[in-house]
Amino acid sequence: MKPAAAFLLLTLVSTPALSQTATTAQSIREQFADINRKILDMAKDFPEDKYDFKLKPEMRTFSAVIVHIAGGNVYAAKAGKGEKATWDELEPKDYKTKAQVVALMEKVVPTPKPHSTVCPMLPSPRPSSPGSA
Repeated sequence: MKPAAAFLLLTLVSTPALSQTATTAQSIREQFADINRKILDMAKDFPEDKYDFKLKPEMRTFSAVIVHIAGGNVYAAKAGKGEKATWDELEPKDYKTKAQVVALMEKVVPTPKPHSTVCPMLPSPRPSSPGSA
């Protein structure tokens, strides 16, 4: 009787921990999606004539920073799916205008739809096990 009670106790104690992991993963996905939406808004709001702005000569332009962020999203999405990924897949020089940079960000940061994954670029959460809340 004692092993069965110990098993039941262990099951009851571990179930909230498993549930917490899913909640944490969802929270991280939501945070990434929120940050990416804010960056997309910045890309849309920033004046086109300032897309070549550099704080210092050795730094990236605003445009190159946005392309770099988009490249990070692409890299993370591929790596999360187990696909071959390289960080430098997106070249800033290939995105010459504000419209091209904004279109790129819109492609890698789609607007979430109700009842869908928060950020399609990130791996989907694992389905919760039966009985977990």
